[in-house]
Amino acid sequence: MAYSLLKIAKSVYIRSRYWLAGIVNFLWRRAAAQSSQQNFQEIERTVAQTLQPVSLAASDSDADSQTGVCFSIADQDANRLVVVQEVAASGQSAGFEASLMAKIRLAIWDVHGLSVYAIALVEPNSLQAAQSGNQSDRIQRKRCKMKFMSGKLPVVADWSENPGLTSKVRTLLEEIELLAQQLVRRPTG
Repeated sequence: MAYSLLKIAKSVYIRSRYWLAGIVNFLWRRAAAQSSQQNFQEIERTVAQTLQPVSLAASDSDADSQTGVCFSIADQDANRLVVVQEVAASGQSAGFEASLMAKIRLAIWDVHGLSVYAIALVEPNSLQAAQSGNQSDRIQRKRCKMKFMSGKLPVVADWSENPGLTSKVRTLLEEIELLAQQLVRRPTG
């Protein structure tokens, strides 16, 4: 009988330990998710502050409505930071977008110590406005991430450490796929 009581006590102890570990794991994941959400919002504020002094050749109302979103993507077993920012369609010089992306990368590095994996500058009003502290902020992030990964964002200019994520490479790959399909359908004779 003492052996069975010891066995039961050991079983209860093991189960309670796993139960407690499960609760701690859940709370840790929840805190980590909230922390990353706040970190993304801080990075978005940094990008907005970086773009404030930059002349975007837009009216004041267009500049106020420009939105940016940050999120992470998994690449080669690591999470990588992606920034998607609305910019006004401008008649600026050819290097304007490149210098804007360089400023964004530098500001994020200086303020947060993070390297940016990809930046996409998109047309105005292509991102839904976020409401801080609301569920829509999360939805916008997820929706934007899905559009980014599928290549469906209206990109003005983009940069990435992985060239396969840029719109030019994606467009080229789509054209190659289309040509390959046409060659396969082409009758021989």
